[in-house]
Amino acid sequence: MRLLTSLNLAFFTFLIGCQSEQDIIPSLNKTPKIRELSYSVYSNLACQFVYFTDGRLNKRITKSWIEDPKVYSSDTVEYQYNGSNYVTTIKFSQTSHMNFIYDSDGNITQSDFNFIDSGIPIRYTNKYFYYENRLSKIQIGDGEFTVIFLYDTKGNLLTKTHYYKGDEFIRVAYIEYDDKPNPFKGNQFIFDNGGFDLENTDYFSNNNPLKYEVWYGRNNHTDTQSHSYTYNSNGFWTQGRSYSINYY
Repeated sequence: MRLLTSLNLAFFTFLIGCQSEQDIIPSLNKTPKIRELSYSVYSNLACQFVYFTDGRLNKRITKSWIEDPKVYSSDTVEYQYNGSNYVTTIKFSQTSHMNFIYDSDGNITQSDFNFIDSGIPIRYTNKYFYYENRLSKIQIGDGEFTVIFLYDTKGNLLTKTHYYKGDEFIRVAYIEYDDKPNPFKGNQFIFDNGGFDLENTDYFSNNNPLKYEVWYGRNNHTDTQSHSYTYNSNGFWTQGRSYSINYY
């Protein structure tokens, strides 16, 4: 999983991922409940998920350990909701959290990062979200970076184009998919801090990515990544892309 976030959020992102975009707000009636993600690249790192009785995500517990001698550590992230059952706050610790603002259709329009620095509360907006029936653009911070999204007729994210300071082209990603249901559709807060992992199509697409082809305009260079999966009897994948999934 490759992340693109502001430098100030990189540490917290590690710890902690045509329909209207309301469809990607967590709804466990539409998606399977994930019990644990285990990372094969980092054999000593796993995320476990705890849910409320009504199916809403309650906590994400990230566990890690080192050998010789074996030492364990654990970090817990908590989720808070409004009356419409949309996540409004992700609490990382006593001194840091993220807030989310929604429009009348239930689409996230803004995410704000809050933390304490030398005893002083600080708040800044790290992402703005724009829609044309579905999510079409994310602006990062003061507009230094912008990402444009285009979709195919099957409801999958087809291309992501990254720009610097408005119109300077950086790269474009082309994505191909399988025909199996995506277990993360509707679970945008599973992987990261809910600010949308910009290198990940899981929150946006109905199917699972098989191939990424990324063209970097500045140096005319292309990178390609291919993925394969092991599926369970319900068609949801259990192994692939450097980690394994256990469901409830």
